[in-house]
Parts: sequence; structure tokens; C-alpha cells
Amino acid sequence: MRATTIRGIGLGIIGGLLASPMAKADRAEVAPDTSVAATAAPPPAPGPIRLGLTLVPAPFGSLRSGPPGGEFSVGSQFAFAVMPVVDLSLAHHLFFGFAPSYTFNIKAKNGPDDAASELDLLLRIGAEAAATERLQIYGYLSPGYAFMSGLPVGVSARGPVVGLHAGGRLDLTPAFFVNAEVGYQMGFQTDGSDAEWYASFFQIGLGAGVRI
Repeated sequence: MRATTIRGIGLGIIGGLLASPMAKADRAEVAPDTSVAATAAPPPAPGPIRLGLTLVPAPFGSLRSGPPGGEFSVGSQFAFAVMPVVDLSLAHHLFFGFAPSYTFNIKAKNGPDDAASELDLLLRIGAEAAATERLQIYGYLSPGYAFMSGLPVGVSARGPVVGLHAGGRLDLTPAFFVNAEVGYQMGFQTDGSDAEWYASFFQIGLGAGVRI
């Protein structure tokens, strides 16, 4: 009787020892994976909006002024503009944007020292295509309206402008990029009495921006 009891106790201990590792293994199989690899989410892809700042040297251009029938045209000195840009990428490689631009040092070659300035409110309507994995080429039309100041005393001019530009954009990261472009902007400003104060420029754009 005593031998039977001792044998039963021994078998129970052995069975418990064997069952314990199996229970631990079962718990390990159902336990959630809390490792860094399992919980880390991929970074979000950049959105369709581009914000940028473009510096726009205008090494030469033409200035046209005078009353109807008595206009004259001269070359312009080196001008310089600053242009913040907001673009929205659309379907089929199209984009639409807004780009106010402020141009300094508008004056005629060999003219007086006084210089005019110009604020342009421009739309951007363009198309783009991938040249390589990181390089996109683009072109856009930029119609808008311009306000000129700093002209002869008592004179201010305003009127439509339109530009045509083309360039390239290089992705430094999925979000950040740099760009370069060239183009020509024509102005059709008047002073309110039909006298012309046209200012047109060959422009170079150098900029950088971010996608959000």
C-alpha cells in the first residue's frame, strides 16, 4: 500500500514537471510580438502640396513707356525677385499653383539712379514628368497681375503679366527638393491714362522646397 502511494506521488511530480514547459511554450506562441520591428510604422508618404521659395535673378529685359503713339523701349538693368510658391499636384502629371513675386531694381540701362519695384500676383498652370527616379522636368504658364511703384513722382502702373517657364526639380529626400528654371515674363502695365509702362524680363529661378 505504501509503495503504491509513493509510486503515485512520484508519477504526479514527473507529470507536473513535463506539463510546465509545454504550458510556457503555448503562452509564448499566443503572446503578441512587441518588438520594435513589429510596432514601427513606415513613414508617411509626402502629400500633393509643394511649398517652396525661389530666387529669381533677371539679368536683362526691356522697359517700354510713353503715351499712345509715342512709346519708346530701352533695355533694363539687372533686376532681382523673390518668389514664394505653393503648388498642388493634380492627376495626369498636372499641377496648379500660386506664386506672388516681388521684383527689385527695375530701371533702364544708363538711366537715372531711381529704381522701380513690382509686385506680381501669379497663377501657375503646368505639367511635369519624371526624367529619372529623382529628377522631374516641368513647364508652366504663369498669368497674373502686376503693381509697379517707384516710377516718376505721381505715377503708378498696373496691368496683366504672363510668363512661360521650364525647369527641373531634384529630390534630395522624398520630402525635400531643389529646383532650377528659366523663362520669360511679359508685362502690359499702364498708368490709368493708357500710357504704357511695360516691364518684361528674362528670368532665372533657383529654389528649394518641401512636399507636405
